[in-house]
Amino acid sequence: MSPKLRLKKQLKNLPPEPGVYIFKGAGGEALYVGKATRLSDRVPQHFREARTNSRKKALINATWEIQTIIFDNEKAAVRAEYDLIKQLKPQFNIVHCDDKSYPFIRITTEENYPRVLVTRERHTADSDYFGPYTDVSNMRRTLKAIRDIFPYRSCNLEIPVGGDPDRYRPCLDYSIKQCEAPCVGFQTIEEYGKMIEQISKFLRGRYQPVKNYLEQQMQQFSDEKKFEAAAVYRDRLHALKKMIDKSPLISSTRDADFLAIGTNETAGIIVILKVRDNRLVNRIEFPLTFVGDSPEQALRDFIATYYPVATEVPPLLLLPREIPDRQLLAETLSELSNQTISIKIPRRGEKLKLIRSASRTAKLAATNEALSQRRKEGDLLLAVKDLLELPVLPTVVEGFDISTFQGKQTVASMVRFISGTAEKRGYRRFRISKPAAQDDFAALQEVVRRRYKRIIDEQGQLPDLVFVDGGAGQLSSVKQVLKEFQLAIPVISLAKREEILYVNDPHKTYNLPEDSKVLQLFQRIRDEAHRFAINYHRDRRRMGISSNLREIKGIGEKRLKSLIKRFGSPTKVREAPIEELQSVPGITADIAKKIKQQEVEGIT
Repeated sequence: MSPKLRLKKQLKNLPPEPGVYIFKGAGGEALYVGKATRLSDRVPQHFREARTNSRKKALINATWEIQTIIFDNEKAAVRAEYDLIKQLKPQFNIVHCDDKSYPFIRITTEENYPRVLVTRERHTADSDYFGPYTDVSNMRRTLKAIRDIFPYRSCNLEIPVGGDPDRYRPCLDYSIKQCEAPCVGFQTIEEYGKMIEQISKFLRGRYQPVKNYLEQQMQQFSDEKKFEAAAVYRDRLHALKKMIDKSPLISSTRDADFLAIGTNETAGIIVILKVRDNRLVNRIEFPLTFVGDSPEQALRDFIATYYPVATEVPPLLLLPREIPDRQLLAETLSELSNQTISIKIPRRGEKLKLIRSASRTAKLAATNEALSQRRKEGDLLLAVKDLLELPVLPTVVEGFDISTFQGKQTVASMVRFISGTAEKRGYRRFRISKPAAQDDFAALQEVVRRRYKRIIDEQGQLPDLVFVDGGAGQLSSVKQVLKEFQLAIPVISLAKREEILYVNDPHKTYNLPEDSKVLQLFQRIRDEAHRFAINYHRDRRRMGISSNLREIKGIGEKRLKSLIKRFGSPTKVREAPIEELQSVPGITADIAKKIKQQEVEGIT
């Protein structure tokens, strides 16, 4: 059964219950995981949205099968959705931080004297993790601030309880007051443990308890007339107060995350403002990619996949707008974190001002991201222009490819790239006339001639560069046609095996390194043109097979439809045993023999 027929059948048989659905590719790989209140309503919605959304269309085109899992309630479906996304990592779900994307700060609590490290993995259960930090420079500043207040050890020594003065000696960190040398027993395990406890509170944004601890230590040493030790804690307290003063006071909210989303034409950015102990302690930005869903759906998907693995979940999440499953998400997160979680939309006061600030930040970040992406595209086009010595910036590139099978059903494709990005509305496909079908060069010339004659006749936009899949022969063939029309468009070609780039002059070549961005651009154009041509060629072959079946006496439209419905495709019809063919209503033994005779004769 063909993928389209299989999908059509699956869509008709979707259950109305809540559950999870998985779009799978040709190799069985998971492409997208989603949750639905009613599977029969939600899954077909993706197919409707694909008509106007390029990313959804890409998902649907890549889908060969839809798997569904039914649950008794929506809450169970939400939990399963998160588990499946984490396990399968589908390419079309939104992408944000995971265990290897952004760094965490790790405290090695399994050691006698824990260390404070930077890591991108969270695989040790006996450690505490803080983060993720999407801004590495901000993380470095945080670590420096901690080190100025709490001189934790930076070495990787295995220190026994009480230290080992016979084996170790105080290092330079001790001399410059960056460590209190627990390795030789100058700092007890209890004292070191209290310091690590305060570091953990600091990393969670609990500045007030840390401040209270430092004040108590300073007062205690002062009362004991240990003025030098008291001065050390005074300086640490001063450093902490400087940090606290930089954190705005939020009087209306003790602990909450303010979330907002900004979108551009290609992706989006989630901004989280973290408030702890009535202080704005951190701002995090997560770049996202998503399959053209609404910002509300993308924000919902982010919450569903980020907070179940977050190092800390506050009791309150505040959003700028309504999202799907808001209450359901709150209940699910409450169960996962063993605390009551609320997800609300502020309507007035300080909370509304802060959520608007988060929204403006997200919008600006998304705009900057889009500008950065366009700048990268401009840099790439400039690199192409300079390297290949082109007269103009190759903003519009059209690429051609020929596809044939045993000299039959020869077709051609043309793809259009604008600023290095595929512009699928500009794609075209061509059937090659019989005189040119046996000659790739003649077929290429025919399609190029047809393409640019039509553009000239209709006064359309000519490309800045023409790309051809092939070598010097293909390049010369295209240049000859362009010369007929007196078009001075540069032409380049890329040979498949050697990956040699032929530029305008067949005798001028470039052998670029594999990591060259210029080479990778033309490889993308070539692969896209080839894919588009192959797909069209397959369609034509299927049409040809159907035509051959119609030529058999006794097979009309009704019987042909019955055969296709029973076996899935014309090819499967011809491959089916005679006994199975005869099981189809209206197919006699004589007709079945004629179908098999076509297979023997190799009609394709």
